[in-house]
Amino acid sequence: MDTIEPRDLIIRQIKERLLKIERPDRRPTAVEFGIEGINVKVFPSIFCFEDMEENKLVKPGVYHSILPVWIEYYDKVKTTLDIYPVGRSMLTQIRKALELDYTFIDLCVNYSMASNQILERADHAVAVVVLYKFTYTMPFFGQRNYC
Repeated sequence: MDTIEPRDLIIRQIKERLLKIERPDRRPTAVEFGIEGINVKVFPSIFCFEDMEENKLVKPGVYHSILPVWIEYYDKVKTTLDIYPVGRSMLTQIRKALELDYTFIDLCVNYSMASNQILERADHAVAVVVLYKFTYTMPFFGQRNYC
């Protein structure tokens, strides 16, 4: 039986948590991975993107793999005055969903929010874009050749 890669466990956990985001009026309808969110038509919506993974050899036989994951959360607002208050609320909801307990600590060595931004779209929508970086261990398969 194949074991599930840490990367897959992390992505599965992200998706489960983001689907449970509670908003006063509604929750996101779906969390999509690898789909361009810029042309979103259904609100609220969340899109996630796995960026290029970086591997660093930390000791013979062990990599620290750093997985950047972009999260884009879109919602409509009534007026442009609501962009930043609603955006800050959405950012807080993402943080609560991902930082609420220690599950990610069990899955990885470290994780952190590397950056975030709140954007106004032309169609009275707000986009919150967040970059989380997850660091986990992976075997280095060339360990016998490592000097």
